[in-house]
Amino acid sequence: MTLAIEYFSTSGNATAAGVYIPIASLPGLTSTELESGDADKESKVLLALCNKIFDVLNPTNFDKLGFAVTKGQPTGAGTDIINQNYSYTNTFVVNHAANTLLQIPVPSSGSFSDVGKFRIVEVFPNAVAVAASGSVAGAGIVINALTAYGGPTQSEVSSSIGDADGDDRQWFAALLQMLVNDSTVRTTDTASAVIVKSRSNAAGVAPSTAFTDATNPTTGITSAQLPLRSFFSITYSITLQLALNQATQTFDVRHVTA
Repeated sequence: MTLAIEYFSTSGNATAAGVYIPIASLPGLTSTELESGDADKESKVLLALCNKIFDVLNPTNFDKLGFAVTKGQPTGAGTDIINQNYSYTNTFVVNHAANTLLQIPVPSSGSFSDVGKFRIVEVFPNAVAVAASGSVAGAGIVINALTAYGGPTQSEVSSSIGDADGDDRQWFAALLQMLVNDSTVRTTDTASAVIVKSRSNAAGVAPSTAFTDATNPTTGITSAQLPLRSFFSITYSITLQLALNQATQTFDVRHVTA
């Protein structure tokens, strides 16, 4: 499969509904790299998305309930060639009473009240929801509606993205699944900068006592609810290969066949 993304080197109209992210929010990309004839634009966009998500959601500068992101140290893969890994772990809560699977609710009391949620525009400034055939202001990408990956409906995204109190964690959970599940892996017949990707089995997670602390809980779950709640995590991992250009002191994705 291919990524559920539309690419725009200039203004235009989206084919499908989704979220438009301008090129200014995609580090390292140029408009010419998003032209329809650019064979490695998927790899370039994937690298930009991975870097942007890590830059904003890394543990140093962001509180995000149920999400953990890591960026591994690059490893040498040949002369002027390096491999760069990114991994994302999302922890969900199962409500056995309601038969639902959701992001862990944020607390509504104590010093952590409302802490843990985050919005699309906090990661991708100036992102906007666009309808099918809707106008795209300039170079960038449109990430199509992610309902097939467990994401919110387009109407829910449209409502949340402009809400200062919105919570887009479920959209990001679906985005990470889409990026890893559907990105193109390099083969002897197919060029790509992605050399390996994986999705872990679901792993049970024991809730910490901080989850339901009587004074300052870190979640919106009470101790009385715990018998009917279960927690599990899934980790997504992807490794891209990059080529270093010593003459210009730059780097780019290494989009080749195996």
